Amino acid sequence: MPSHLFLTIHESVGHPSELDRALGYEANYAGTSYLTVDKLRKERIASDHVNIYGDRTTERALATCAYDDDGVKTTKFPIISKGIFTGYQTIRDQAHLIGEKESRGCCYADSWANVPFQRMPNVSMEPGKPDVTIEDLLAGIDDGILIEGRGSYSIDQQRYNFQFGGDAFWEIKGGRKRGMISQVAYQARTPDFWQACDGVAGPSYWQMYGTARDAKGEPMQVNSMSHGCSPSRFRQISVIVTD
Repeated sequence: MPSHLFLTIHESVGHPSELDRALGYEANYAGTSYLTVDKLRKERIASDHVNIYGDRTTERALATCAYDDDGVKTTKFPIISKGIFTGYQTIRDQAHLIGEKESRGCCYADSWANVPFQRMPNVSMEPGKPDVTIEDLLAGIDDGILIEGRGSYSIDQQRYNFQFGGDAFWEIKGGRKRGMISQVAYQARTPDFWQACDGVAGPSYWQMYGTARDAKGEPMQVNSMSHGCSPSRFRQISVIVTD
């Protein structure tokens, strides 16, 4: 559900698509990225169902503004297009390093007293076709789990191997949502997880959630951003029983 998937988007798509991380500038604090520059516009990291974009223009989203701290007008731009990695988050100092002429408008500081640098915009996943309902997604599952809420999580320094929990879990049997269960987490490698997506509910199910206190840099700065998505289905993901 969106109340859970927004955090998976933040950690496994938002952070690895930061260009400074991919270039190794954040290695001493927040890590690097498995999305190295040789993969840009070449690597399939998700299924055809997955379209994810950076955006600092969505009304009421936490990272929305008209201009970034470089004076660049903010925009909406693709990060994953039909499963292909197509774009980094960039600022004016970075764009030329990957052969681009314009910044994506992702430069900002958390106060007037700090140096602005590349920070995550709102990163969201496009909904599926209008006629796809959550009941359609459930109907295609013989044995699965429905997850809500952000819960606990762990992800490595390259944003490649992860484990996510949640706040509430329901068993899915024979295409229907059944009773609640507990002690659930799932594990995957980032590209394996997103390539396992085979269904996304339509626009009427799309929701946006905010995350505050995202830390980066030394001295550390804290910023906020939002992530939107519809309920989504993933196949053959390893699910474990937690303590």
